[in-house]
This record gives sequence, C-alpha cells and structure tokens, in this order.
Amino acid sequence: MWMKSCLCKRCGTSFKVLKEDQVFLERLSPVISWIKHLLPFPSLCPTCRQRRRLAFRNERKLYRRLCDATQQPIISTYSPDKPYKVYDQKIRRSDVWNARDYARDIDYNKTFTEQFWSLMKAVPHCSILNIQSENSEFTNICAYNKNCYLLIESSNNEDCLYWYRLQKSQNCIDCSMLEECSVCYESVDLQRCHALFYSKFCQDSAFSYLIENCLHCSHCFGCVGLSNKKYCVYNQQKTQAEYESHVARFLHGSDSERKKMYEDRNVVKKEYGTYDKIRNSSESDWEYLYNSKHVFASSHITDAQQVRYSKHVWFNSGDCMDVDTVGYNSYRMYECINTALDAQSNIWCARCWNWCSHNLYCFNCDALSHCFWCVWLRQQSYCIFNKAYSVAEYEQEATKLIQHMQETWEWWEFFSPELSPYWYNETIAHELFPVEYSWGTLKCLLDWDETKHELYLDDFWFTWSSYEPPRPLSQKVVSGSELWSLDDIWVRTVVACTDSGGLYRFQPKELAFYKKYWFPLPHFHPDVRHTNRLKRR
Repeated sequence: MWMKSCLCKRCGTSFKVLKEDQVFLERLSPVISWIKHLLPFPSLCPTCRQRRRLAFRNERKLYRRLCDATQQPIISTYSPDKPYKVYDQKIRRSDVWNARDYARDIDYNKTFTEQFWSLMKAVPHCSILNIQSENSEFTNICAYNKNCYLLIESSNNEDCLYWYRLQKSQNCIDCSMLEECSVCYESVDLQRCHALFYSKFCQDSAFSYLIENCLHCSHCFGCVGLSNKKYCVYNQQKTQAEYESHVARFLHGSDSERKKMYEDRNVVKKEYGTYDKIRNSSESDWEYLYNSKHVFASSHITDAQQVRYSKHVWFNSGDCMDVDTVGYNSYRMYECINTALDAQSNIWCARCWNWCSHNLYCFNCDALSHCFWCVWLRQQSYCIFNKAYSVAEYEQEATKLIQHMQETWEWWEFFSPELSPYWYNETIAHELFPVEYSWGTLKCLLDWDETKHELYLDDFWFTWSSYEPPRPLSQKVVSGSELWSLDDIWVRTVVACTDSGGLYRFQPKELAFYKKYWFPLPHFHPDVRHTNRLKRR
C-alpha cells in the first residue's frame, strides 16, 4: 500500500497519508473555470485537524447578554465580552437586515486571516442556533423541540432536559446519543428504548436498570450482552419477585449499597462485556458505526459511506473526509464542521447548515452556493467577502484568491483557531482535548499511546476566556452535598456543584421525574454530569 509519512507541524507526531487519502483529496478538489485545484496533503495529524475544527464549536456555554439590535435581554453562545455584534436569532434570521450590506473588496496586500477577521467583527452574529422550537429557549444547535431545557444538538423532542444528541424522544433526563426513546435517565447510546435507567448501548429494550449491550430485553437488572430476555439479574434468570427486590434495593438503599450493585454489574461486564460497537457496517473500522460501509478512522457514523477521519456523519451522506457533524443527504465534504442538510462539495466551511454547495471558506451561511470567504450570508450565489459577482467575475477572482492564499501559505488549511468566535475553553475542543491555562501559556496534556505528553502552545494558536457570569446575590446558595430530599423548595434554590462549584437549579419537571422514579437529587452541575456520562462510554 502506497503511503507518505508526514510530521504534524503542531504536535510533532508522525502520521501517514495513505493511498486512499490521496484518492479522496483528488476527488474532493474544487473545480473552478474547468480547472481542478488539487488539495495538498494535510500538514496536521488527524487528531490536531479535528481539534482545530472543534475549536469553532461552542455547544454548552450559554450566556445572558443584550441584543445589539434591540438592547433586549437574550440567551446567547457569545459572552458579553466578545468583540462581536450579536442579534437575537429572530432578528438575525429576518429580512430587516442583510449581510450583503457588509460586503467589501478583496485586498491582495493582506492575508486571508486579516481580512476575514475584519469581516467577522463587522457582520452581526446570531445569538444561538435554535430553530422552530416551542418553550425551549435554553437549547443550542437544536430544531423542532417542545418544552425542553438545556438540549444540545437535538431535534424533534418533547419534555426532555439535559440532553446531548437526542432525536425523536420524550420525557427523558440526563442522557446522550439516544434515538426514539422515552422515559430514560442517565443513559447513553440507546435506540427505541423505554424506561431504561443507568444503561447504555441497548436497542428495543424497556423497564430495566444498569443494563448494557442488550437487545429486546425487559425488566432486567445489571445485565450485559443479553437478547430477548425478561426478569434477569446479573445475567441470571430470576422470578419477577426477585427482580423487583433488586430494583427496590437499588432505589431505596444507601449510597454504599448502590455502589456495591454497580460493582456487581461490573463483574458481569468483565465476563460478558466484550462486544463490537459496530452494527450492520461493512469494510469499516473504529466505533459507533451503524448501517454504513467503507468507513475509516471515524466514529458515530450512521447510514453513511466513504467516510474518513470524521465524527458524527449521518443519514444518506458520504464522500466525506475530516468533517464533524455532517448529515442528511450531504456529500463531498472536506474539513468542515456543522455543515449538513442537503449540502454538497463544501471545503473548509464552518456551520453552513442548510442547502449549501460548492463553497470555500464560508462561515455560518445558509442556502449558499459558489461562494468564497463569506460570513453569515444566506440565499446567495457567487459571492466573495459578501460581495456579489457575475459567474465569470467570480471564477476569475476565485482563481486569483487561490493563488494568493497559496503564496501566503493559507490555501490548504482550515480556518486558523485565531478566527474562532469562541474562546478555546468554551468549545468542545476543550472537552475532548483539555487544556490548562496559567501565566499566559496554554499547557495541553494529550494522551498518545497511553503516555502523557506536555505540549506548550503559542499564544496565537488558541484564545482563552476568563469571563465569569455574575453570581446570584439575593438567593441562598447551597452545596450539592446538602441535598437530601425531593422537596419543592429546591426549585427556588441555587445549588453549587460539589465537583466544579458551578451553579445550577432544578426544574419543576425535573423534580417531578425524580419523585416518580425514586431517584436521588444529583449533586453535580449538568455539565459535569454530561462529562461523566461520556467517560462511561
């Protein structure tokens, strides 16, 4: 197999560019004026490429600030100290303003980064990404939700709280990666399940606790790797009374007793817990692959084909390399993040969500085609720096721009992290690749080959937020360790996480759920609970 050895210019590790990678790069290369502009080999390893993309994605950090158009309070992913104009999403998506008004000419005496940064600061940003949802203001990267709170990357749900990547589900709390589920709690990677608690990687199962990798099971406790079973405890067949006795001990027992039952489940997992996280996928490798084929070094791929070095590619998509969150009939994508929904042939784009095609270096655009260097533009074609051109003019200027970017060594790279509208510790990049900040230096601890390495990053590589939202002055703040009952008083109380110190409140719907199913009040902030769930995967 032909391959080329390269050295990552950021972390210094060696990585391979395979023959299949070269074929992909040639196939995805843009064609302008009948000339194919070949994409060169990447200069960063796959890990650093993903980390750079994820530095443009703020999922969970929401702030209160004023809309720069109306001066009314809004919920936003941009903290008040950001140097951008931020509009309420209803205004941002309306026709009362036009991003074309901020169009400018190309200055070939300046770099792309300099000019793009100037445009980014000038064009108003959308406060949050939350489309056609009802009573679900505190949700981000979401659509078509009703009565939901703190959902991330989720759509078509109702009465759900504290979710990450949830689809078509109802009445669930504190879960991640679920589809078509209902009444689930503290669970991950479920499909078509009902009333599963503290469980993961199950399908078509119901009324169970602490189960893992089970299919078509119900009324099971602490089981791993079972199919078509009922009233089993730790993979042993039991009577209904014996099963109910274990559930009662778990719900009403002491913390130490629940911990012991977790340990007993882990013993079962050691014996039965080895399983492949790939289902109905051919010629594919890595993990969490479903109904896909020809997938390489990628994870969370569903109904897709021909995908390499990517994460979260869904539903009839393919020919994608180095992308994060692409789906629903999207093809021929390279080095993109959050660019989906009937999208084609986009390269180096960030959050160009709906009906975008043949775009280069575009940021937060919708219904766009054949555009280059555009910001927050929608329903336009043949634009550069938000300025419209004829087809012939666009092709001429785009060709010159590519030559210019090759001369400034910017052509073959995704956006520099300097251009991210979010600071590093607000993004999912920090969640997956944590960084310690001290004395003006970013110290990154990465885990390669089970050995810890220290990496000191230049100041220009990432930015860091020190903004802290104001703490409540009038309400009493209690520690999570002080929570001992399910009294409605906690709805009006601010709670401090026993781990991070972050503040949170309980929602009335949330307390009703805990009461109904006899779950203890969580002592940790929703972000900490989210992180702990992902660690358990």
